[in-house]
Amino acid sequence: MTNIISKSLFIRGCQCHKSLYLHKFHDELRDTLSEAQEAIFSTGTSVGEVARDLYPGGTNIRELTAGDTAKALTETANHMASGARVIYEAAFSCDNLLAYVDILVRDGESWKIFEVKASTSVSDTYLLDCAFQYHLLTLCGIQVSDVSVVHLNNKYIRQGALELKELFKTVSVLEEVKTLRSVVIENLEQQFAILNADSIPAIDIGLQCHSPYPCDFMGHCWKHVPEYSVFEVAGLSANKKMALYSSGILEIKDIPEGYKLNKNQKIQVDGVKHNRSHFDKAMVKEFLNTLKYPIYFMDFETMMPAIPLFDKSTPYQQIPFQYSLHYLPHRGAELQHMEFLAEAIEGKDPREAFIKVAGGYPKTRNGARL
Repeated sequence: MTNIISKSLFIRGCQCHKSLYLHKFHDELRDTLSEAQEAIFSTGTSVGEVARDLYPGGTNIRELTAGDTAKALTETANHMASGARVIYEAAFSCDNLLAYVDILVRDGESWKIFEVKASTSVSDTYLLDCAFQYHLLTLCGIQVSDVSVVHLNNKYIRQGALELKELFKTVSVLEEVKTLRSVVIENLEQQFAILNADSIPAIDIGLQCHSPYPCDFMGHCWKHVPEYSVFEVAGLSANKKMALYSSGILEIKDIPEGYKLNKNQKIQVDGVKHNRSHFDKAMVKEFLNTLKYPIYFMDFETMMPAIPLFDKSTPYQQIPFQYSLHYLPHRGAELQHMEFLAEAIEGKDPREAFIKVAGGYPKTRNGARL
C-alpha cells in the first residue's frame, strides 16, 4: 500500500511519529472528538471562508469535487491552465505528498500561496505548514512567487460592515519557508520510514502530547497514568511534571519529601499522601467577615467569536449573553433567583441588554429586579 502524506499528516508527524503511525493504521484507538475541539475546527473553517473575500471570484475546488481527490487534482490543473486568477482549496500531489492550498492567486507566470489561520499570530508550526506547501508545489513544477500566512488582527475593532483588510493581517513568510525546505525534506524521509515500519513506534508520553496541539490518541498513550498522578499537581510546570515522570515518579504519593513545591502544592501533595483534607477556618472566617448584604452569587456565560459579530468588538472578545443570579437581600432572608438569556436574533448585540438587566432596569423573566 502506498502511503500518502498530506500537509496535516506532515504536521502531526512533526509533533510525534507515534501519533502519525496511529492515525494512519489504528484509527480505532483515537479519542472521541470533544465538543470543544469540534468548535475549534468549525472556527477555522468559518475564518477561512471569510478570508476568501480578500481575493474574490475564485472557485472552491474541494467543494466542486466533493472530496474526490483525483478529481480535485484534475480540476485544479484545468483551472490553472484555463487562466483562473484565484482558486480556493487548490489540490496538488507529487511524490506521495498531498496538499490543498487555502487560497492560490495568479501572479503573472507565478502563483502566490495564502495559508489562512484562525489565530492572531504566526507560529513555527504555521511556517512548517507553509514550507510543506512550498516544497510540494515546487516539486509539481509550479513557480511560487510568495507564500503568506493570513491571520486575524486582534487589534481590529468592528464598526459597521467588516473591513477585511483590517480584520486580517497578511504576513509574507517566503524567506522562512525557503530556509525550512530542507527541514521538510528531512522530516518527510523520517515519516515515510515510520509509515513503512511494521510496528507502532516505541515513543513514551511527553511534552509532545500537548504541543503544538493536543493529541487525539492520549486516551491510548496515557492509559497507564493513574488518577492521582504527578500531572495533577496544580500549578506545577509541564517540564517539572514530565521530569518527575521521567525519573520514575508517577503518583503524587511518591513525590519525595523536600521536593520544591509552593504552599498550595504542598497542601495538595500532603493531602493525597495522608488522605486528609485541608480546611483553614481562620481564613474562611476572615473572608466571610468581609461580605456585606445584599450578597450576590452570579454565574454568567460568554461567547468568543473569531470574526467579530457586533460593532465595538474584536476577534475573540468575550461577549456575555447569559447569567444566573442568586442573592440574599439581608441576613435570614430567603435566597432569591433571577436570570437573563439574550434573544437569539442574528446581528443583535446581547451586551446592552445584559448590562441593563444586570443594572436593574428592565424586569427579568420572573419579574424581579436587581
